[in-house]
Amino acid sequence: METAKPQDNELLEHLESLERSLDVPLVPGELGQWLETVQSELESTVRVLRTCIESKHSKEFQQIGSEDPGLFGRVREMQQTDQENLQRSAVLLAKLAKLKPLADAVGADEKQLEKPIENVVKHGLEFVTEVRKQETVIDTWLLEAYDRDRGVGD
Repeated sequence: METAKPQDNELLEHLESLERSLDVPLVPGELGQWLETVQSELESTVRVLRTCIESKHSKEFQQIGSEDPGLFGRVREMQQTDQENLQRSAVLLAKLAKLKPLADAVGADEKQLEKPIENVVKHGLEFVTEVRKQETVIDTWLLEAYDRDRGVGD
């Protein structure tokens, strides 16, 4: 069985970078730049996540299913979670797209957008957490598929 793959590290690095950009305190007058940075980081993360889902996750799901067909239900749950994570990212990108023109319109009075910005940060950090959690869940079930006691006697 393979251990940490370069793709894993790439996804984790993108998640860390996205998390850092979300956590940067907003400096007055720099909302537009913050939004561009967050959007760019999110788009990069989503590209890597899609590649990971299409290649790494699909192979791991096949390994889990072939090693232990009894875990097929878990595989379906993990596939569903992958799709939910992609949906989360799409919603987040849409929120960012709506905020950009508003940020331009309010100019220096960025306080008007405090709630929508907090909402983007909250959902962005939830996205990061859910993707990390999914990676841990897949690794756990992959190991379990190989190590699982199937009740075969001596």
